[in-house]
Amino acid sequence: MIRTADDPTDRDPHVETDGVAGVLLLKADDAADRLAISVSQLAELSRRGDVPAVRIGRSVRYDPRDLDGNEGPLLKPEAAAAALAISPRKLWALTSTEEIPCVRLGSAVRYRRCDLLAWIDERKEA
Repeated sequence: MIRTADDPTDRDPHVETDGVAGVLLLKADDAADRLAISVSQLAELSRRGDVPAVRIGRSVRYDPRDLDGNEGPLLKPEAAAAALAISPRKLWALTSTEEIPCVRLGSAVRYRRCDLLAWIDERKEA
């Protein structure tokens, strides 16, 4: 699905236009970087329908709003653990017991910054 940008100030510097005024799309390598996965993993997720893609001739492009909801790039486990000031092992324990929210992209596990902040807020003591 191709969407037009309503506000030109919303433009992401990593986004390119496909030649149609106001339509902003990411190339595969930029989309993979944003999801913190490889391009081949992204291609597989697109083939399975887990990540929406836009075909333009022989090219495949991705709408950044479909990738991360404008919340910024997803965090790899190491980065999420560092952001929470816990060990990667503790993060995995919390993830495997579903105590902390995560995004599963095929076999890759990633974390949204906003989900981590909400998780922290839920645990704050007054």
